[in-house]
Amino acid sequence: MTVYDINHRTKQKPPLLLNRDTRGLVLRTSPLRFVEPNRSIIWDRCGLLKVEESTQKIREQKSPHLFAIIPFSSDMDDVYYLGIHETARALGCSCDKVDQIEFVGPILDKIYDSIKNSRIVLAELSTPNVNVYYELGYAHALGKPTILITKDISASPFDVRGYNHIVYSSIRDLRSKLKARLEAILTQVRGTTTK
Repeated sequence: MTVYDINHRTKQKPPLLLNRDTRGLVLRTSPLRFVEPNRSIIWDRCGLLKVEESTQKIREQKSPHLFAIIPFSSDMDDVYYLGIHETARALGCSCDKVDQIEFVGPILDKIYDSIKNSRIVLAELSTPNVNVYYELGYAHALGKPTILITKDISASPFDVRGYNHIVYSSIRDLRSKLKARLEAILTQVRGTTTK
């Protein structure tokens, strides 16, 4: 919604919205009101202005988001759906990978956005894949908590081998090890213990 849209919708003279920038919105109310970017301006049935937490912020607080960086291969479907996705959901995390998300625009922009907006990033490194390594490097540069999983630690390149990996032999093994690791990370992310 643009500055014009908000001012036109409220039909207030002088305009309701004074400024919009990366820090938020400045509303002409009595007194002046600053609206942070993580809040949404909505109108109720009577046309009255309300400011609320955005649904994304509320969702993040209730359900930390895990973004999975995994090669596009049908060989990885069971690893993702049965090992990663089900385990994350059981612990109250939302979880997805880029080929599950509907979006418009370049795929790299969506990958960058998904990594940036996730609370936790998981990378599957069993099969050498330059795209996975590149995206993992981006997650590391952003300081995201990362979980690295692999069937064979020797398949990981030298630069990544020094990080803690979950080495798994089966989906059952992955689920139990991932559950323990996610619980530890969620304790840090949420600031409380998980059940």
